[in-house]
Amino acid sequence: MAEAFYILFKEGPPKDWSRAADIVLKSGVGLGRADATKACRFGHGLLPIPLSEEKAATLAAALEATKLGALAIPVSQIAEVPDAYSTNSGMLDEFGFHVQVSAHGTLQTLPWESIRIVNAAYVKPGGGCPALPREPHNIPDMPLDENVSGTSPVAGALITAVGITALGLAAGGLLGPRLATTGIRVARGALDEESDPFYGDPSLIEKNAPAKAAPEVWLEVFTFEPPLRLRIRQRAFKYDYLGSRRMPNTRGNFKLLVADVLKFAPQALRINHATVAAGGANLEQERFLQDEPAHELSLKIQLTRMMLGLIN
Repeated sequence: MAEAFYILFKEGPPKDWSRAADIVLKSGVGLGRADATKACRFGHGLLPIPLSEEKAATLAAALEATKLGALAIPVSQIAEVPDAYSTNSGMLDEFGFHVQVSAHGTLQTLPWESIRIVNAAYVKPGGGCPALPREPHNIPDMPLDENVSGTSPVAGALITAVGITALGLAAGGLLGPRLATTGIRVARGALDEESDPFYGDPSLIEKNAPAKAAPEVWLEVFTFEPPLRLRIRQRAFKYDYLGSRRMPNTRGNFKLLVADVLKFAPQALRINHATVAAGGANLEQERFLQDEPAHELSLKIQLTRMMLGLIN
């Protein structure tokens, strides 16, 4: 069976998202004006339509021709987002991040040079990582009415057949209520993604949170060798390592923790709000809040761009 191809913008969401949406609209991939605009503006740099290799190459070339850097990549090159490995305690020194990797308090050291990504985010847990369809859908070559404000009938047939779950499940506001509703309806038919295994006690691997879980501020560090995604919750972590620097409030201690990680791992890619968190910004604000599926999708795309050498 043929493999689905996706359009990845090389530098993230295009700054000129309106022009990008025009090209997507004219390419006949099945999105109406409003949804093509939302996909380009809020899709984290990925157009979540499973295309044939030929159609994806044509669309990528059209975007490239107008200086909107884009690649057509097979779904097999889109990175898997690993499960998060949670810890509530640890020690930091010049040698590394010594983290608890068992329920009995066993510590393992992550050398600072092994840390590749530092992520800080305010997330509403629940939903996990959305799946991308792995097979292309045959899209009829039908011109779209550029004045259509929502999804065209062609796109409706596409979504019903394969499901655009990546953004449909991430947040209803990203691609509009019709896409969101349809994505949820057909999500059961989408292929689940596999995650890399982690060392340590399996009981510490994060499970999907209840749908009504309260939002949380997370600090996450990623290593590739060994493969690990370590998650620290702002309000759950024990900040004993700070010693005399420990402050009377959790937010202040979290600021010091993030700042220490960035100081010791300057080579790490900073994503989402890592930099402002280290500066003391209060992430517990509505403007920073993401649903977990949207957060996971953004990580998937950042990891993909990193694996492809588009970012260091």
